[in-house]
Formats: sequence, structure tokens, C-alpha cells
Amino acid sequence: MWISKVDECAEIYNWNDRQTVHYALPKLVGHAKTWYQGLPTIRHSWKEWKVLLRESFPSTENYAELLTEMLNRRARPGDSLELYYFSKINLLNRCKIFGHDSNICPKRSNNSNNGNVSSKNINDNKPKSVLEVSINDDSNDKYRVGIKINGVVIACQVDLGSQATLVRKADAHKIGLQWDTVQGPLLRGLGSIPYVPVGKTFVTIEIQDIREEQVEVLIVDDSLINIPVLLGHSFTERPNLRIIKTATDLRFEKVDVSGEVKLLLVTVDDFELDIGGLRAVTVGAKTNYSGSIYVGGSIRGKPDREYYLLPGEYQMTNGVCRVLIQSLSSKKINFCKDALVSRARTTFSQDRLLDVLQINTELVNESHVNSIKMGERLTISEKDKCQALLSKYKGCFSTGLHDLGYTSVAEMEIHLTDTTPVVYKPYRLSHSERAYVQGINTSIHDVTKRSPTELLFGRKLGNPSQGILNNVSEEILISETNEPIEQIRSDASDRIKENQNKNKNRFDSHRKSPNKYKEGDLVRVVRAIVSGSGKSKKLESKCQGPYRIKKVLPNDRFIIVDTPLTRKGKAYENVVAIDKIYPWMSFDAPSYSSSDESI
Repeated sequence: MWISKVDECAEIYNWNDRQTVHYALPKLVGHAKTWYQGLPTIRHSWKEWKVLLRESFPSTENYAELLTEMLNRRARPGDSLELYYFSKINLLNRCKIFGHDSNICPKRSNNSNNGNVSSKNINDNKPKSVLEVSINDDSNDKYRVGIKINGVVIACQVDLGSQATLVRKADAHKIGLQWDTVQGPLLRGLGSIPYVPVGKTFVTIEIQDIREEQVEVLIVDDSLINIPVLLGHSFTERPNLRIIKTATDLRFEKVDVSGEVKLLLVTVDDFELDIGGLRAVTVGAKTNYSGSIYVGGSIRGKPDREYYLLPGEYQMTNGVCRVLIQSLSSKKINFCKDALVSRARTTFSQDRLLDVLQINTELVNESHVNSIKMGERLTISEKDKCQALLSKYKGCFSTGLHDLGYTSVAEMEIHLTDTTPVVYKPYRLSHSERAYVQGINTSIHDVTKRSPTELLFGRKLGNPSQGILNNVSEEILISETNEPIEQIRSDASDRIKENQNKNKNRFDSHRKSPNKYKEGDLVRVVRAIVSGSGKSKKLESKCQGPYRIKKVLPNDRFIIVDTPLTRKGKAYENVVAIDKIYPWMSFDAPSYSSSDESI
């Protein structure tokens, strides 16, 4: 936005390249000004400056959040009409939503009891303008299907992200639905604008010969959705349904979940679990089930008897298996016989498993290792060590196309478009993140006067493709430095220590040592709660007292008690920090004491 305004000013006032740089860059403030002052050189054209500014300060504005802010902008109490208007226009311009003709805005109907017609002609024969006409099928057509609600066919849009199933009010009347009026839940649509449904009911939905009963649907106003039915999670997330989605098709299938059985796992014998101990415990179920079960991990047990059940799939034989339990209590935990440990469920049966292609996992054999060519400079012992190393890590190397991908089922043909090798490991960062990290590694630090790359390797980057700041500093184009790396690091270490001492002195110059207190000293304490007597608090004292120090605690903490001047009932005693107390004034007048007022 700022760069665009500078370009507009340059066009209006006929600035050349040097004038644009001269007038624009001194206007930088904040982090941009600090970045500009720390650059090693400023010899760049305005075109190069724009590239550097965009790379150093990328725009992170979220359009969805900006659109939501624009929609939620309302006239606040006390705002003038001009302030609200220009604030709204500013948000619209940031969203790139500009003005349009008023004749395309929808007109409110003027129908009344005397039969007046709408101000908009229904039989308007004016040709309509469209942006695009496509004869190809839309890829989202697979989500538009026909369903039956209580036996009545109706159009539907499948929304796998919607948490509720919605029906328009007019279409609900057409198919004869009866609903109950509700005050929630609060729904949110485009732009996160909340609205409340009209009502709620339960229906029977049939889609692709799959029938589901007691499906919860919400009735909404006709203006909120542009389709009769929006099918959401109340139908699509049922456990006995499976959805298969391809690029052109959306298919629903019934899944048999009757084979899944929940089991109660109880202890077979008494046992004791030590503090922090991990133990494999024998548990049983009141059934002779044999097969795999799944146990979910969670923290269980009463207070001071907490234990963690490690999640995973366990093998049960004749209703008995062993599970891993770890103690989280500070005491020993005793388990009695037949005590409930956890609940488990059986895993999928074999008929629900999918077949996959056979994969050959044969690794490099010894013959390939022995055939590796080595240089003549290596001795026999060095060759033996090299072969032993390659044999130990033979799974990390490929000796030919026969083990590429660890399969020989099909041939693989790779067409290369560049000279970049294809056998390296996938990079961990994206290309944009790499460029950002390279920029950090090639930037000259303000304290060390060196770049991180120079401190690590003892040289500056010489390849222009290795750093994004090579166009900024001509010094980075120097391939090597004449100084040894030990001297470079020693100089950087000295500069860091000098800067640390300077920062410490600057910090200490605005601080002072705290006052020293001992037992029996009178102090005044910062008021924690200002009295609400209704009087003006402007002239009230910020501290109250006197209080007497009863005991000195570690870490600059003190136990204080009240004195006869501050006592208003029961004896007061509290712990305060040193920054909350100040010395009490000393008096030369004689002190009086009595046995009932001693503290």
C-alpha cells in the first residue's frame, strides 16, 4: 500500500528515480527505519528498493479477517456520520471493493394492501450481462445430489464441512415438515455472521439407497442458503456411513459396525504398582474373545492413585492379555483382583481390510558392497573400514535402478528437465522459507559486524543464488576473506562482550540498591486496595502504616505485623516484597509502651 502511494506521487510530481528514493526512504519509521539504517549500502535504484522492501516486510494481512472487520463495522455511539462513512470506505478500499451503480442494487418492494405493484418491473426484457459462460461440467457438481426426506424427493448440497443439516423454511413447508421453535444453536455462515435457526426437527433421509432415521435438521430462513437442503455432519458423520470421494463422484456406503464389541478389562490378580513404575499387567475380559483390541490412552484413577494406560493395539487370547500401565502417583498403587482398569473395543475384522500390491523390501546385498570401486590411494585396512561402514548402513544407499523405491514390480522412467539431482533427501523447508533463512544467514549483524555464514564457515557467500541480500551488499560477493576463522570469531566474541557490558551499564544506571531492613523496623506499605468511601482519591496517600517487620525472609520478603496505630481489630500479619515497602518516618519524641499494646 505504501509503495503504491509513493509510485502515485512520483507519477503526479514527475519525480525521477533519484528523487523518488530521496523523498520516500527518509519517511520510513519503526522497524523499517531500523532496517534501513542498518544496511551496509544504499546504492540502489527505486525498482531494487521496492523488491527489497517487499522481501523484508511481506504483507501478512488476512483477507478473510479484513472482510469480517468490514462487515462488522457499525456506527458507534458518539461517532459522527462523516467518521463512520470514511472508516467504512477505508475498509472497503482495503478489501478492494469499489463503488458500483445504484441501479443494480436490489429494490425493496412497495406492495401494500391496496394492490400496488413492486417498483421493479417483473417482465423486464432488458438483456442480462454475465461474466463467463462455460459448457464444461463443474467439478463441484458431485456434491449436488437428490435425496428423499420422509419419502419426498428434494435437491440437496452435500457440505462435508458443515456441522449441521439445514433446510430452507419454504421447502420445509412444501414437504410437510413440522418443527419446534428453538433459540439456538448460534450458526455462522459467510463472513462469520451469526444467525439463529427458525426451528429443529428429526427426519428420515434416504440417499443413494441408504436410509437413515432420526436425522436432526435445522430450519433456517430462505435468504441464508441458496439451495433447498444443506446436508451436514448430522448425516455424513454417522459411524455406520462411509463416504468415498473422487474427482468426479461422491458415493455413500453402509458400514457394518456390529462386529465391534466393547470389552471391560479387569485385573486377574492383586498387584502393586511402584512410584513412577511401568509394568505389564495381566487383565481379562468376561468373554473368550481372541483377537486384537484397541485401548485408548488416558490418565485414570482417583486422586493420589493416578496412573497412565499406554494406548495401542493389544493381542487378546481367550479373553486374557497384558497391557502397559505407568504410575503417576507419589504413592504406591494397590490393585485388587477384578478391579476395572479400562474399556477396550475390538478392531476391524479381516474381511474389512483392503488388499495392497506386494512390495519387495530386499535391501542391498553384500555382493553389491564388495563391487564398489575405490581409489588406489586407500590402503587395504582403509578399504576394509569403508566396506564395513557401507555394509552397516547399506539401507541408506541405492546401487542401481533395481532397488529404486524398493520394488521391482514395474519399471520407472524419469524425464529430467534440469540438472538438479533426484537422489537427495526431501528438503525440510519450503523455497520461500529457504530464501528467508538465507537472508538471515547473510545479513551483517549490528554487533559482530559479521554475517552468521562468515562466522560459521570463515567466508562470505560467493554464489549470487545462495543469498537474497547479495544484491544489497557488494561486499558479500567477495568469495573469501584474508583473516583466519579463529581471528574472526575472536573479534566477534570481543564485540559481543563489549556490547553486553554496555547494555548492563545502561540498565544499572537507572536502578539502585534496595533499602536494608531488619527485624523491628517500622515501614509503610503500598496500599493494595483503595478505600471506597466516596471521597476524592486524588489526595489520598499511596502508602499506609506504620507496620513493624517481624521477621526477615529469603528472596527479599518480610513478615510484617500491625502496630497500635494501625490495628483495627484482630492482629494483622502478612508477607510483602521489598518493592512494596518504604521506611517509616523517625520521631525524636519519647515513645510510650504498655503491656497490652506490645507486639
